[in-house]
Amino acid sequence: MSFDQHMKDLKRKLKELNGTKKDTESIMRTELQPRKKLKAEVQIWLENVERLNGEVQDLDDRIGESSALTRGFHTEDVSKITKEIEELIIQHGKFHGGLVVDNPQWIGQVLSTISLSGEAVKACVKEIWQCLMDDGVRKIGVWGMGGVGKTSMMKVINNQLLKETGKFEIVIWITVSKEVSIVKLQKDIASRIGVEFSGDEDETTRAGMIFETLSQKGRFVMILDDLWEKEVGGLKKLEILKGRFYDWHNLNVYLQACHGREEPRQYIISVGDVLWHAVGKEVRKDIVVCGGNIYSYQIMLPRGIKGLRIWDCNVDCIEEYPLFSRFILSSIGSFSYLKFLHMYDCGNMRKLFSPDCVPLNLQEFRVIRCEQVEEIIASEVEESRNGYHGISSSTIKDIEVVFSTGIEVLIFLNLIMCHHLHLHMHLHLVENLNEITNGVLSRLCRLQYLVVGETLINGKEVGGLKKLEILKGRF
Repeated sequence: MSFDQHMKDLKRKLKELNGTKKDTESIMRTELQPRKKLKAEVQIWLENVERLNGEVQDLDDRIGESSALTRGFHTEDVSKITKEIEELIIQHGKFHGGLVVDNPQWIGQVLSTISLSGEAVKACVKEIWQCLMDDGVRKIGVWGMGGVGKTSMMKVINNQLLKETGKFEIVIWITVSKEVSIVKLQKDIASRIGVEFSGDEDETTRAGMIFETLSQKGRFVMILDDLWEKEVGGLKKLEILKGRFYDWHNLNVYLQACHGREEPRQYIISVGDVLWHAVGKEVRKDIVVCGGNIYSYQIMLPRGIKGLRIWDCNVDCIEEYPLFSRFILSSIGSFSYLKFLHMYDCGNMRKLFSPDCVPLNLQEFRVIRCEQVEEIIASEVEESRNGYHGISSSTIKDIEVVFSTGIEVLIFLNLIMCHHLHLHMHLHLVENLNEITNGVLSRLCRLQYLVVGETLINGKEVGGLKKLEILKGRF
């Protein structure tokens, strides 16, 4: 038989072996249920198949580098590997009684679950699972108000872990009561893994016995359900918090759960699809929102918030109510600390502030490409009809307002209350604003940059703007 015929025979038999391996793996997926593990002989067989595939690839490479005269020197290697492949094919036929056996090391219990609903919940389960599959993650905390679905999510995770038999041998579920003690918790864990205490051990010894047994049995996951604040009270002293929430609802749950606790000294919170954002050096408490819908009734703000940036969101508010009216009623004290408010590409947003709900210390306010904005501060006539009351003009300190391109439908701009406004007005694309009312510009004593396009302005009022550097408009 020629060398080429030997190689063809090798490739044919290797193809047959890999087909048998594929069928074996298909059967494995069916038989590998909780409390089962692969037979040792099956595991060794699979490893040998992988080894031979590697050896054939290496042999192919060496033959490819050989000349026509030296290729025949590899005939012995080809025959040896072909023989091993034949032996593995014969060995597979001797697997009787299935591919798996009972796993005495396996510990775990399938739990009854309910169907999870909501994209945010499913996304949370996915993130928890990714953390569990990450070998660098050792501890995961799932927290929130009662009734939001923490236990339901973790039951799904528990059952999914039991199916991933190659990752963890032990999955322990412990329901922790409010009055739990370390002694009781240790006894509950010990009963799950078959450790018996004599009764004379101290806390440290019991912990050592549990750890030793778990280490011997293999990799494990321990789920402590219903662990109350008392057990994790150290988080009350949290200094810095950086985190991302899937939507405003999840942020609200967090804020309600933190009620009564000491706030972190610094936090940077992201809501939605935030990939990157820049936070000014002076902003130590900042929230960035990106993507999704904003409902006025669903939003709370943490205490002492300094910066709020909202990008690419659809504002789903009742038309006659400004965004920052109901939005802020539950946390009006927090709103008063706000210094930076930026809004970019927000749709369906017509009115921003009601007269009784303007940030008292706002320093920088940007509205960019929010094409449906009509009123920055809603008209007093409409607000009084809705039961709102005005605030003193002296409450607004130092604001920079930037209107960029894209605000084509701005109809009404009420800046009469802003005596100390530090204002950059860029209104040359605001087609519906025909005239700036007398008495508005004259009060903007710090105005430096004014572009109004075709909007009519009063020359006498502009003459009183001592700090004005650039003016583009018509009189």
